Amino acid sequence: TMPRWLSLGHAAVDGVRAVEAGLAGFDAPASVLEAWSNATGLEIRPVEMAPKDRPRLLEVDVKPFPTARQALAAIEAFRSLQAEQPVGPDDHIVIGAPSAYRAMIGETRLPDARMPSLVSAAYQMALIACAPGAIDDAVRNPVRSGPAFTAFLARVRVETDAELDKAFPRAWGGRVRIEAAGAPPRQALVLAP
Repeated sequence: TMPRWLSLGHAAVDGVRAVEAGLAGFDAPASVLEAWSNATGLEIRPVEMAPKDRPRLLEVDVKPFPTARQALAAIEAFRSLQAEQPVGPDDHIVIGAPSAYRAMIGETRLPDARMPSLVSAAYQMALIACAPGAIDDAVRNPVRSGPAFTAFLARVRVETDAELDKAFPRAWGGRVRIEAAGAPPRQALVLAP
């Protein structure tokens, strides 16, 4: 029911129709595109529309698991720390994010539906720590919960990171710091997940 899926569907249909028209011999003169450009006031740059050495699809940012783009770097930072040494039951996790999207990814309560589970960086870190492999579940119906998730989320804090603010929007970074009693904090910074 989200508009992005309707837009994506229309784009796919338009692409198929364009291919079918081209295969059927349809060929619009360049003047049609120029007239459209003049009528809409939109600049057309033929050089940028020309075929490239590699497909444009390879230039699109991809996500290795279902998540909000804004949370990806912080989650990758957490994954690297978790791979080195799993988070302990008393460790505190501090997520650093640019102010532009800190509030968006900063929910630390159990989500009640799929979409909030995809946006919350803390919840996705809980998935990694409490239910290995569950981060890959795109459906998330039902959203995983339980005492382990609640306890994990209670130990997470999300804050604005000034260094990441300076890098944004060139880099959509994330930083994670794990604080354990009696040990120096461990941290990871990811600028390009």
